[in-house]
Amino acid sequence: MATMPSEIERARAAFEAAKVEDTFWHAHHTELLEKYPDQFVAVFDGEVVATSPDLLELDELLEGKGLNSTRLWIKFMDADQDRVIIL
Repeated sequence: MATMPSEIERARAAFEAAKVEDTFWHAHHTELLEKYPDQFVAVFDGEVVATSPDLLELDELLEGKGLNSTRLWIKFMDADQDRVIIL
């Protein structure tokens, strides 16, 4: 019988996944900012799969491709580095 991962194992896995994502965005930030200024960029498995300046439109694009936005990395490539966005 398979055992369920402990909370510590799940937290460790989530932390490692976050490190991978953070490393990707840092490595590709300049390139993506030049290509997609002021757009939301969706990445799956290290590849850009959709972009849009509108988050709802991006979600529709992803849905049309059969991609679940909860399984992707999405970041807004803010061309104005001095702007502060509070969510």
